[in-house]
Amino acid sequence: MSQLAAHMQKFKIGNLGGLQRHDERTLQRHSNPDIDVSKSSDNFSVLPLERLDPKRSLHKQVQETIADERVSNRAVRKDAVVLTEWIISSDSTFFEGLSRDETKQFFTDTYQWFANHFGVDHIPYATVHMDETTPHMHMGVIPLTNGRLSAKSIFNREALRFIQADL
Repeated sequence: MSQLAAHMQKFKIGNLGGLQRHDERTLQRHSNPDIDVSKSSDNFSVLPLERLDPKRSLHKQVQETIADERVSNRAVRKDAVVLTEWIISSDSTFFEGLSRDETKQFFTDTYQWFANHFGVDHIPYATVHMDETTPHMHMGVIPLTNGRLSAKSIFNREALRFIQADL
């Protein structure tokens, strides 16, 4: 029986440029040998069309969201976690039985679950990679709650267990 896999990684503001280049496949050479560049055109975003803005950098989107919602007047620390990236997938056999539309619906439903729990405005991207061995989604979540930037309090051990079980 297939099982969903959800992996989270924390990122600081200085890491966002490289993260965006990887997720959008803007470079021609990749360190990951599993990337089949001929299939990169099959990658897609599950964000609603009104949320897509290819001209704005991820760095700028994250900074603007934090500035709009933070209540503290203090500057954000240089080493603060400003984004958590989630990689959502399952095993290859799960996706072998799905059509492209069903695969898209699976990732759209997953995005919607995160949007309902963490806020649509806190998800600057949700990109599905179809150009690797197993389809998977890279999704960024800005860890803001009650006007505070705190990945530690939002994604604690209990919350991670809940996310894995509920998805």
